[in-house]
Amino acid sequence: MGGTRFNGLALVHELVKWGHDVTVLNRGKSEARLPRAVRRLYADRTNHEQLRAVLGHEEFDVVQDLSGYALADVQPLVEVFRGRIGHYIFGSSTVIYAKPRVLPIREADPVDRSERQTEYGIQKLLVEAYLFDQYRANGFPAAVEHTYDWFRHEKLSESLQFDFSWEDDLLERLDVR
Repeated sequence: MGGTRFNGLALVHELVKWGHDVTVLNRGKSEARLPRAVRRLYADRTNHEQLRAVLGHEEFDVVQDLSGYALADVQPLVEVFRGRIGHYIFGSSTVIYAKPRVLPIREADPVDRSERQTEYGIQKLLVEAYLFDQYRANGFPAAVEHTYDWFRHEKLSESLQFDFSWEDDLLERLDVR
């Protein structure tokens, strides 16, 4: 899901480089140079009928969702893909974690569910909880990955416009700029 910007684009190029068959689904709004071998499907994930029409007969070993931001983005995919995929990997975010004292952030680090958490982080946490519930209740093959900077953007905090102010504080203390 996605595949034409940021981490998704980097992932597509890496998968093709290693010989994987890759299909991307997006709205077709982002111009991106994708390798010729990539199969492109077009649908707006907010249009559930269109999503079912385009994906309703597809089967995939893995679905990597890097463009899901809220429950409304993910729930239709669980319905469409139930019983027809090997793995569903949701690209969450390290923004869900409390301000770290050291990098890298680790899975065991505390999650920030306080009033300081951004709406973006709250939505990612809700999706994670939903997917884990789907796994426990129905065996939906979901996993969560906390992505950060696969694409090595120079200034991630500006490019994504999220509140990574803690990142600047930490980088200054570590003097890694």
